[in-house]
Amino acid sequence: MNSMTVEKIQLDIKLERRLTAYKRLAIIWGFIIFLFYVNDPRMTFSASIYAFIGGVFFLSIWVFIFQMVCAIFGLGFIGKNDKKIKKELINKGFRVDYSISQFAIDDYNKKFFFINAISGEVSICDYCEIRSWHQIDNIDGPTGSVLSCIVIRTSDPNYPEFRVGSFSEKTASTWIARISSLINN
Repeated sequence: MNSMTVEKIQLDIKLERRLTAYKRLAIIWGFIIFLFYVNDPRMTFSASIYAFIGGVFFLSIWVFIFQMVCAIFGLGFIGKNDKKIKKELINKGFRVDYSISQFAIDDYNKKFFFINAISGEVSICDYCEIRSWHQIDNIDGPTGSVLSCIVIRTSDPNYPEFRVGSFSEKTASTWIARISSLINN
């Protein structure tokens, strides 16, 4: 890797997509409608189609909410992809000494990995390329909960800043301390 650059690599692994969840939802909902149709033969075909479309729309809202929760807590397809990507990084000779959703650190090789779990793209930068790091707290008005993200700035003008996740304030603070300890040691 050249000095003062962030390396981007595209991993050749099969990633699960959001569309897969919607396909499963449509199949499950179609099966449920079929069961209703079998149990009540008076249900017309057009009524079952309307029920199917309405049900898919209604349930897709819940799938979206579920996927947002999964993204925040590292579950679902984003979490699965994140684990696949980290495993592939290990297969390529890197180490994953510390990791959290969509972010990993190889302390042995002194590298940070910023992971895009949707596209499979990984941005890699050396410790020496990190210029600053801090935490941004976002307070949710109605609930008063605090979600924090970690901002890491690099010396590369093409990729000057990376933002990592939505975490609890304590988790983000712990990661800021960990990054400080690793870089300053």
